[in-house]
Amino acid sequence: MAKRTCVNGHVTKDDKALKCSQCGADLPPVRKRDIRPSIVGILIVCSILAILLGVMEGGTTTSQQAAPAAGQQASLPAAAETKPTNDATIARGATQPPATRTPVPTQTLVPMPVVGADVKIGDITWKVLSAKDAGNVIKSNNQFIKDATTSGTFIVARYQVTNGGSKEVFYQAPDLLDSAKRKFGSSTDVYFFIPDDERCFLQKLNPGITKTCQAAYEVPADAKGLTAQITGLGLLSGSAQVDLGLDKAK
Repeated sequence: MAKRTCVNGHVTKDDKALKCSQCGADLPPVRKRDIRPSIVGILIVCSILAILLGVMEGGTTTSQQAAPAAGQQASLPAAAETKPTNDATIARGATQPPATRTPVPTQTLVPMPVVGADVKIGDITWKVLSAKDAGNVIKSNNQFIKDATTSGTFIVARYQVTNGGSKEVFYQAPDLLDSAKRKFGSSTDVYFFIPDDERCFLQKLNPGITKTCQAAYEVPADAKGLTAQITGLGLLSGSAQVDLGLDKAK
């Protein structure tokens, strides 16, 4: 309640009284309180509270962000500790699983074809029918032709050849190879010593046709391990070797 004093100095505490209760004199009107200072104070208090709340929230967020980092840092020493443990286990002679070895594929040696075996090179199939060492002289059956002689030895081979393709080819006698990798072609000097029906030099071999051909070779006397190098009778047609078995015959 507001205190009011009349003109005679009497104090009245009743805000609603219009007259002094002691002398009846008029009382001054009740002054209205100025609330502006109170509003300003409230605003100041609210601002301070807002600042404090912001500081508290920022501190909480920083703590939450720092927590995982601290956890990560704490986990690093733990991971690092596992390595000495493993090394220590190995040092104590712990049994390690055996290393898996990849098996090395073994190479199967394919035996060389021999006399009497069919050997196919592309579309051409060969068979060595026979091979013999004719010595250093081949007798002539013609009185006008002298015997053929050599400082080495003559090898006479008979072949059966079949064209299984769709185009004609031209026959060419196989070369001979020895163990020293020397190559010997068929001899033209003894060509006319070959029977007429087995002379096939540069003859045409049509598809589906089989022919029996003979060839004679002049080789050194020390030639060993002789083989016939048969081909597909064409360029880049491949080749194979057939063991003539002459070393066993000696």
